[in-house]
Amino acid sequence: KELYGEGMVLGQGGEPIGSVMMALAPGKVRMERAGAFGRKTFMGMPTDGLGAINFKGVRVAMPLDMREVTPETGSLSDPAKASADKGHRMLEYATNACIDFMKWFRTTDPRVEPR
Repeated sequence: KELYGEGMVLGQGGEPIGSVMMALAPGKVRMERAGAFGRKTFMGMPTDGLGAINFKGVRVAMPLDMREVTPETGSLSDPAKASADKGHRMLEYATNACIDFMKWFRTTDPRVEPR
């Protein structure tokens, strides 16, 4: 929400991986090749990710072909929203979360039941 605001759809082939790749491999992401994005319906139902439909608010896993879910580009979200700055911020957040987890984990013994 901090990076994209409310209502931004993230997913395969666009954001957030576009931003992360811009941060990790500057100059390698070719935005001029970006194309259509979005979700298709399957059997009249909205799709949920790459392997499910949403039936009356319930996620139902189904064996879907990616071409049944996305446009020809394979992108679920808008790649134009990507930026190296967002990628750096996400990588910093993820790194700090891993560090915090490891610091906490070092204080625990998984063989001992918590009191």
